[in-house]
Amino acid sequence: MKFFRSILGTTDPEVDTPDDLHETPSDREDPAEEAKHDLNLQREFSRGLSSLSQRQLQFEKYRWEPPGQTNPVGTWFVTEEVETDELVLRPGATLEFVERAGEGGATAPWRMRTSEGRIVELPIQNDPDGVPLPAGLSRTSPDSREPG
Repeated sequence: MKFFRSILGTTDPEVDTPDDLHETPSDREDPAEEAKHDLNLQREFSRGLSSLSQRQLQFEKYRWEPPGQTNPVGTWFVTEEVETDELVLRPGATLEFVERAGEGGATAPWRMRTSEGRIVELPIQNDPDGVPLPAGLSRTSPDSREPG
């Protein structure tokens, strides 16, 4: 670091030596000295960032991410036993999406029609990918999966 500063001709009177940057805060008793150390660390970190990287860090909390959306319309297959208020759905059963129940948006329970024509309501949970789906359902049939 010192070599690059000597070549580029930049010096910072606030930072005495690189050792000052790497001391642990527990070595200093004075809170003002700890604050100075933290400020020096932040300056050193900022020096290594491009202006684009600095803006990206500055506005990180305002970043927009689209909500996870699943189109529930169509046929769903029960992959594991699912208990509802009215009945127990066994693996291999097929369900057709009817509608979302209530005003919960993406987290509203799904009303599904069984192959016998009964309407069941399934609560929504987040799957491992963070997508809101009823537990124990899949788009692919358990019979159509390749043995693995």
